[in-house]
Amino acid sequence: SLHDALPIFILKGAAERVFERCDTILIDGVKVPIGPKQQKDFDDVYKQLGKMGERVLGFASKEMGDAPAKGWVGGSPEECNYHIGNKCSATQRSNTSDALCYLGLMALIDPPRENVPDSVLLCRRAGVKVVMVTGDHPVTAAAIAKTVNIMPDTPAGEVAEDENIDLYHAHAKSNSIVVPGWELKDMTSEDIKHVLLYDQVVFART
Repeated sequence: SLHDALPIFILKGAAERVFERCDTILIDGVKVPIGPKQQKDFDDVYKQLGKMGERVLGFASKEMGDAPAKGWVGGSPEECNYHIGNKCSATQRSNTSDALCYLGLMALIDPPRENVPDSVLLCRRAGVKVVMVTGDHPVTAAAIAKTVNIMPDTPAGEVAEDENIDLYHAHAKSNSIVVPGWELKDMTSEDIKHVLLYDQVVFART
């Protein structure tokens, strides 16, 4: 009965971060193991939605089992006493003992205020450099930055992908750069100064 059912933990967050915590994906009510095909399908869909400027949320779940003697403890990932896929994520799925099941994703559009694109253009014409800092995924961040005139040119990462060249040569051909937070946190002051030499700069997942 519903009364006797085990409690279920539901996780919502940045789609790619949620996905890496899962070892199965729910398809038509059946848990399917996540392999290279499922990973590629996810990456393709995520990138397609991101390039449209959509913000993408992922959802996953896991049955929590029987409650410990002192009950469930929530809070930060370090403090909670139920599985949230930390080991799965940290080991690139080689340890799936705490893995979740991926339920799907939802995309939503959060359009910039109407006056932002013109305001950015006015700033640029006045010689003011506008840098964007966002929590969005790098692909989404670049798409939004383009719509508001912060990044009219194709960023180096996309140039490398589109032209099938390495990042070193792509940076030489591009005026713009997207720096994700996972790279920013390890950068030195000199690295950041070098980034800020680019004409168009976006810090994503920051």
